[in-house]
Order: sequence, then C-alpha cells, then structure tokens
Amino acid sequence: MRASPLLAPNVGPAAIRVLRVLARSASLVSLWLLSLFAFSGGNWPTAGEWLLIAFFPVGVAVGTLLAWHREVLGGTIAAASLVAFHVILLTAEGKPSPGPWFVVFASPALALLVCGLVTRRVGVHAQAR
Repeated sequence: MRASPLLAPNVGPAAIRVLRVLARSASLVSLWLLSLFAFSGGNWPTAGEWLLIAFFPVGVAVGTLLAWHREVLGGTIAAASLVAFHVILLTAEGKPSPGPWFVVFASPALALLVCGLVTRRVGVHAQAR
C-alpha cells in the first residue's frame, strides 16, 4: 500500500502514530467549525479585526491544513498564528485571552507539530546507530 503524497507518512513510535491519526481526525472537526464561524455572517470587521482574523482563524487553518503534509512547518505556522492572535488582542485591543477555545481549535495542529518533532528526533537517533 503506497502512502498518499498529500499526507506525512504515519511512522514513528506507536503512540505517535495513534496521536497523528487522532489529530488528523480532530483537525477535520476543527476546520469544519472554523469555516462555520468564518461564513456565519454578522457585521463587517474593522481593520483591527481583520488583522486578528488573519491570524485566527485563517493562520491557524492554513497551518492545520499544511500540517497534514508537513507536520513541523504547518504546526509551527498554526502555533505562531495563535501566539500572534493573543499578542495582538492583548496589546492592540487591551483585552486578555478570550478563553481556552482558541487553543482547543488549534490543538490538532499543535499535536501534529509534536508528532513531527518526535518522528524527526526518533529518525535522527535511528540513523545515528
């Protein structure tokens, strides 16, 4: 059975392989919910809100999709977007973190980042032997 060119190979320790499958499944739910929020309508965003939207949900969604193929790169983009969203929200808007839900929506990409980092580390150690 050949691996899909669109997916990172499901290799590494058994726990990482299970986490990768769970993270990919959860990312489908997360992306679906983010798309519902994005297209739900409402008032037209202000310039400051557009900046926030660029990082969350857009940056997180792009990172999540990319993490399916390149886990470390995609997970890093999602994590950086999440951090940038919170920093901008705190500095420009003067608002604290709106709660854990933003991290929950980004967690599949963060889990894929962990999978990629662990797989790289195990691969480096395996090649050194």
